[in-house]
Amino acid sequence: MSKLLSLCIPTNGIDEVFDVLDSIYCQGISEDLYEVVVTDNGADFHFFQKMNEFVSLHSNCIYARTSAVLFANQIECFDRATAPLIKFINHRMVLMPGSLAKFIQFANDNLEEKPVIYYANGSLKTNELVELSSFDSFVKTLGYQSSWSGGLCIWKDHYAKTDLSAGVNRLFPHCDILFSQRDSSSYFIDNRRYLDELSSGHSKKGSYDLFEAFAVEYPSIILDLYRDGDISSETLLSVLDTNLSFIATLVFKFLILKEPCSYDLSRFSDTVVVFYSKKRIYERIIGLSFKKVFGFPE
Repeated sequence: MSKLLSLCIPTNGIDEVFDVLDSIYCQGISEDLYEVVVTDNGADFHFFQKMNEFVSLHSNCIYARTSAVLFANQIECFDRATAPLIKFINHRMVLMPGSLAKFIQFANDNLEEKPVIYYANGSLKTNELVELSSFDSFVKTLGYQSSWSGGLCIWKDHYAKTDLSAGVNRLFPHCDILFSQRDSSSYFIDNRRYLDELSSGHSKKGSYDLFEAFAVEYPSIILDLYRDGDISSETLLSVLDTNLSFIATLVFKFLILKEPCSYDLSRFSDTVVVFYSKKRIYERIIGLSFKKVFGFPE
């Protein structure tokens, strides 16, 4: 049987990748059914050596070094995938037992219809598996979760038709891919947990401007969907509201509690006023804290 699934792991050469790879290969699935693609934009020669040793043991593992900057490495990885279904795997998230078989089963069962699928990994307050009939309802149900690249999955045929000629968003290239699927008749959100994050905190997760990303860039992407007529005003406001709650948690963690992180936080005051305001953010922090203390549903 031909390979059904490509697991794409873009990385900057961190050792956690080998934990991710081990979690894939320990599941005992025939290597004829899937491939693993690792693209590396780091500069660690030790990592390069270890990856080459790993590839020599697994015929279905592809490793390539790249000069793609930051999140553009995701696109580089997808470009190298060859199987019918492409699944993004974050380089700090291991596959839980049985996950690989379920990904492959979905690919095999849906080769003809090719519905849009997003793996929310238990992050949403929805049923385990939700089927939606419109792009608008898909975007609304995902809320700010669509900003998470780890849930991305796309059929190779659909990816090949995605027009990326004008370039991709430098912070959210996966959104260009996810939101290219606007005319499907069937959308699935799988909210079951397939991945488990390795505990590394936020101290080594990149030095990009955190609040530019989530308070300016991501809301702008959602606004463009509305301007293009692909989502309703109700969905626009709903996603912006869930994103406000997410920003509030970031402010609480990194600016109030001062948890260690590698992000650039210096432009908080300039960026949060583009779509929101400091007042709304701090009101949301108070509201979320109140609900948590008294056990009310958020």
